[in-house]
Amino acid sequence: MEAQRDLLAQLKKVLGNPTYKMISERTGIQVTRVFRIFNGIEMKFSEYLTIKELLDSEMKKYTNFEKLIRDCKSKLRVSTLVEIEKLCVRKLEIVKLATEVEKVEVA
Repeated sequence: MEAQRDLLAQLKKVLGNPTYKMISERTGIQVTRVFRIFNGIEMKFSEYLTIKELLDSEMKKYTNFEKLIRDCKSKLRVSTLVEIEKLCVRKLEIVKLATEVEKVEVA
């Protein structure tokens, strides 16, 4: 169930809070079933794989980001890289705190 929650949270982040209808259209899963999945019903393995496949295809759009990171590492000064690293750490801390708040609100 934890893997399902993580997958759905990632999907929401990547797609920017998509509607159930949009997810249904992109996955082929019925709208009512998508609604139930997002409201805690355990998904079938095939549904998990379908949603994971959608997420993976969306994440492929970010492969340019990895190239950008390699370019930055080879071309920028160390001090600039340290600044970028600090910014990334702060952003991750914010996401972690937001996730913890969501878990507390759900409980």
